[in-house]
Amino acid sequence: MAKLTIRTTAMVTIYLHDEPEVIATKQVLDSDGFWTDYTWYRMPDGTHRFIFGDMDAYGPEDEADWECDSYLEASDWFSTYNGFEDDLEDEDEEYEGIFGDLEDVLDFLNLG
Repeated sequence: MAKLTIRTTAMVTIYLHDEPEVIATKQVLDSDGFWTDYTWYRMPDGTHRFIFGDMDAYGPEDEADWECDSYLEASDWFSTYNGFEDDLEDEDEEYEGIFGDLEDVLDFLNLG
């Protein structure tokens, strides 16, 4: 069980944990179009780390996808992060454009 230390100084309370704490996790698309975990950790030193990959394979000690010191910045990053979803949508639009052109050519040649 994690030890929790509470320090109160001039109306500011700081919670210090002796091990990383999972703040949130969500499913995002990876580069292959499969779902994977995206996990937000608060580290014992107060920094926020974001780890891309299945939680059972990757932890807070692995290379961070992104990290910061501010809770507000971390919250904004996590809420707007969607993995490779935008990249895959752009790729789909490229293929749609190619196939759309191919369909036009086939129709023009009466092969479609």
